[in-house]
Amino acid sequence: MNPLYLVIFTITLLLLAFLLLGRNKSNKFAENLEKSKKKSQENVEKIGQKIENKEEKGVIIEKKKKRRESLSKKEEEKEEEYFRIKGHPKGINCFDFGSDGKYLVTCGPDSIKIWEAKSLLPDVVEASARNLNTQINILGDEALCVAFTADSRHIMAYMKKSQEIVAYKILSKKNEAGKRYQEVHRFGTEKRHSSDVTSLSISSNSKVILTVSEETTFNVWTMKGKHIASINTNQVKNNMGIITPDSRFVSVAAWTGEVRLWEISYQKSSGEAEKLDKVMDLVGHHSGINSINVSEDSNLVGTASKDGCWKLYDINIRYQAGQEPKCILSVDVGEPVDHIVVNNERKMVAVATGSELRFHRIKDGGLIERIKLPEKCRRMQWSPDGTLVLLMFEKFVGTYKTK
Repeated sequence: MNPLYLVIFTITLLLLAFLLLGRNKSNKFAENLEKSKKKSQENVEKIGQKIENKEEKGVIIEKKKKRRESLSKKEEEKEEEYFRIKGHPKGINCFDFGSDGKYLVTCGPDSIKIWEAKSLLPDVVEASARNLNTQINILGDEALCVAFTADSRHIMAYMKKSQEIVAYKILSKKNEAGKRYQEVHRFGTEKRHSSDVTSLSISSNSKVILTVSEETTFNVWTMKGKHIASINTNQVKNNMGIITPDSRFVSVAAWTGEVRLWEISYQKSSGEAEKLDKVMDLVGHHSGINSINVSEDSNLVGTASKDGCWKLYDINIRYQAGQEPKCILSVDVGEPVDHIVVNNERKMVAVATGSELRFHRIKDGGLIERIKLPEKCRRMQWSPDGTLVLLMFEKFVGTYKTK
């Protein structure tokens, strides 16, 4: 063979071998690259899964944390509530604390119940039969309002169907009939009220009874039922009424933002109440008044309004000389205020909105404490010693401690 052809053939074989080797390397490189991409993708997916797992765990942890916080909050709220007084399955219409602090009275569609306050100790969560002193069963009628007399030895109740005020005496022991109460007297109100009485108050001197209904008229009576005065507020609707602790003034919370005070005149010879005269107006609210309360010394009047504010007025003035009552404090809580009670001894005001119970300083209105309520309350009162606030709900009376 020609040497030249041999050289050409050899070179050709080498080129073919080189090309084949290059293709194999390229294929392997492509395969390795594909494997590398696949592995990278798997690693990315694994990392993403880990992140998702961590996020899920974080969500679970956050949920558990929120649940713990919620439970803790509920426990705190539960601790804030001192005890509950139940006993009226169909609902509670009214309650009152005796001025001596010994008894608490509640009324509902079925009965009137008198509870021994001394047995409602800090370890008692709910009042039961052992706390019950007296039960007055009401057959064929319903007690809508109830109140203690100043000596805490009698209670007076307004009956819905008969439209009567009934007075009961609380006995120290059971009588021959086996009862610890005795009906003393009753008198009708149907000629003076065209609708149900929703507020019943008794003066501290045991001379005057105030009855208020949702109509625009309120009435004042002697303890025996003699009618003293019938006054039309001309304020669309009455919400509730009070007699000041010094038995001097009467006031009614009504649909408009103006609060009026009437002075009670007493006979010099007998000491009996004889007439009422309007002497003061408390102005400043922009909507209806839900509640009124007066301090123990009868100098401060607290008002709770639908306009979201509560106010304090100083009525220790010489109105005969033309002095006007002054609004000394106004606090906006951001939602309608349903109830207010003033405790001048503790220099504190308690107000209830639809969602919470709030304690404020009388000095500057500063917030002391706020407590979430289980539902909207319908009535509110300080205990006689000023350490507890009692709130009436639909089926129980909740009692709350202040700091």
